[in-house]
Amino acid sequence: MISSVISFMGAWEKIRDHKTAELESLRLAIENYVNGNVTLAEEAFSYREAWEKALFDQGWDLSEKSVFNNTGRKVSVRFAGPTRNGLAAQIGLNNPEFLNRWLYNYANMAVRHDLCEVAILVVPVGDSVPENDRNRTINRRTSFEHYLEQLEMLSPLSLGIPFVIIGYSKHPQLFEVTVYEIESEYASNHEPKNVVVNKSIEFPPEYHQAGVGILNFFSSYLSQNYPDQDATVKIEQRGMNVRMIVESEDGNSEVIEKALHEYEQIMTGKESASKFTNNDKLVLDMRSELRVAKARIESQQDIMLLQNQKLQTSEARVDSLLSIVGIGLQRESVPINVQVNPCIQNHIAIMVNSDVSESLGCLSELQELLSKDDDVALPISDLTSALERIEAEQNTDVVRKSSAMAKFSRFVDSLLDKSSSIRKAVDATQQGYEVALDLVKKYNKVASWCGLPTVPTFE
Repeated sequence: MISSVISFMGAWEKIRDHKTAELESLRLAIENYVNGNVTLAEEAFSYREAWEKALFDQGWDLSEKSVFNNTGRKVSVRFAGPTRNGLAAQIGLNNPEFLNRWLYNYANMAVRHDLCEVAILVVPVGDSVPENDRNRTINRRTSFEHYLEQLEMLSPLSLGIPFVIIGYSKHPQLFEVTVYEIESEYASNHEPKNVVVNKSIEFPPEYHQAGVGILNFFSSYLSQNYPDQDATVKIEQRGMNVRMIVESEDGNSEVIEKALHEYEQIMTGKESASKFTNNDKLVLDMRSELRVAKARIESQQDIMLLQNQKLQTSEARVDSLLSIVGIGLQRESVPINVQVNPCIQNHIAIMVNSDVSESLGCLSELQELLSKDDDVALPISDLTSALERIEAEQNTDVVRKSSAMAKFSRFVDSLLDKSSSIRKAVDATQQGYEVALDLVKKYNKVASWCGLPTVPTFE
């Protein structure tokens, strides 16, 4: 029955080697489902009900599970499918939007909220569809082959969860299962690096944007002042929390911690930059970074003052919001003390980050405006995930070489190709055309900054 498999982040190998009992029960469920050997009390039932009963008969858990997101809203993850010992399995639906929804919503939520370790989707291969129906568009676009084509085009995939898509066939299997491993953007071509610095800071809102810029610039300080250090600086953001992770090939933290201490002394005004470096360009860049930080803090304070004036007239309406915020802040945090020296990030880099952020806004608008078919929605979702990873990146080499920019370039090419599915969807709505035009302009700004070719004007 199981003829082909799409695997991501080594998920199939993990299931095959460590979940043998669960895999066998899944195989039997698929066989019973495909052959119609599922008994239900109701005379009329849906495909999903038959699938859930097939798994239930093999000992899978059907109880509906819900999680709460960071705003306190209850989110159902039922559509990830029945669960058993770290696996969640769902049957594919004849809906051209389903793959995108399953990947970036159902499966993503289930794995990230620890309801399962690996998400599984079960779909037919082409030869399992009745011959008279094989040419129907809906059947072609929900087949294993079409899903494989879509994911291979997006490879390396910008998704941080392991998943498996199983293709089943009604015909006897003469050969072993064919496995297609999709490359992950999160995979490294090098040996794993050692984390030598892991700092988490919760910024007050008025310091958040400035703080992210200052933390980001440590990458430039480290690479310019200590060019022999093979280290990677990552910035992760979740709400007001910002985490800076520094990884090193050899795991030697002495030099990196020394550099971090110097950087802290400079940025807080305790020492001058000239005490630690002879690089005049680096000193000028640091002064520029602090000027930008000061401007960002002042701008944010002006915005907050305006909001506070409005809040005073509608205080009762935000009591519940303030309660949620208060509960969220009732944990130990590390405050940041941003002291801006007025006489002393790179302005161009800050603009690029802004363009990436605005590009994400354009993609969000396109997601709302355009068709939800996988041919359109899946590339948008994947590009969104990729760009989010470089949104705070200021190193031009990192941006230029990132898979995010390669995907951005391919997406823009599809917008310029009048025969592509994405371009046809854009042309179907005037507002979509205007957003796409803006997105191409944003791409050209980022590409020009990081040394990539620009593209012709969108027409």
